[in-house]
Amino acid sequence: MGSCHTMATSRTTINEAANTNLEPAKQSLASKKAIATAKASQNTASSQSPSAQSLNAQSSNAQSLEDSWVTLHNPPSDYSHHEALLLCEIISGEWVSWVPGYGEITLTLDQFH
Repeated sequence: MGSCHTMATSRTTINEAANTNLEPAKQSLASKKAIATAKASQNTASSQSPSAQSLNAQSSNAQSLEDSWVTLHNPPSDYSHHEALLLCEIISGEWVSWVPGYGEITLTLDQFH
C-alpha cells in the first residue's frame, strides 16, 4: 500500500511540475506567433483584388481558431497532454499545432473538439 501511495504522489508532483513548466513555453509560442503574424501583414499588399478579399474573409474565420487550446480525441502519445494549441491553418481544415509533452503536429478537424 505504501508504494502505491508513493507512486500516486510522484505522479501528482510530476504533473504539477509539467503544468508549471508549460507557461513559459506557451508565452514563447505566443510571442513567436505574434512576430510571424506581424511580418506576414507587412508583406500583404494594401490593395487587393475581390478574390483576394474573399480569401481573406475565409481566412478570418480560420483565424478565430488560431491560438485556441482544443481537446484531442486521441493524444499523439501516452506521455503527451490531451490538449493542443492551434498555431495556424495550413489548408482548409488542417492545422499546425503544438501538444505539450509531444511537440509540433499537424491536426485535422476530426482529431479535436
